[in-house]
Amino acid sequence: MNTARFITALLLAAGAGSVLAQPAGPGPCMAASGASAPAAGCGGGGPHARWGKDFTPGWPMMTPEERQAHRERLASFKTYEDCKAYVQQHHDEMAARAKERGRPVPAAPRRDACAPLKAKPSK
Repeated sequence: MNTARFITALLLAAGAGSVLAQPAGPGPCMAASGASAPAAGCGGGGPHARWGKDFTPGWPMMTPEERQAHRERLASFKTYEDCKAYVQQHHDEMAARAKERGRPVPAAPRRDACAPLKAKPSK
């Protein structure tokens, strides 16, 4: 009987170990099945792009549809000036929303989301 228990325990331990060794699925920055964009904060549109509550002023006051439209709009710009104008307009809109709701005005973004569009200096 002790041998049977030992073998059963060994098989259970081996099975549990192989289950635990499996990856838990896509990483946090992989889009969920059927999602059209990466998870919040994971970025897109370039190696340094980020969005989400820690990067986008007013994120909590936006609907999921507005967040998606904001990401798509940022990714669509071809010039730095157009991008900066949109970012300023977006910040102004979020500041007005915050004021209407009695919330603090969101701080300016911590980084320049339009920086990848800046013209590179010629050598």
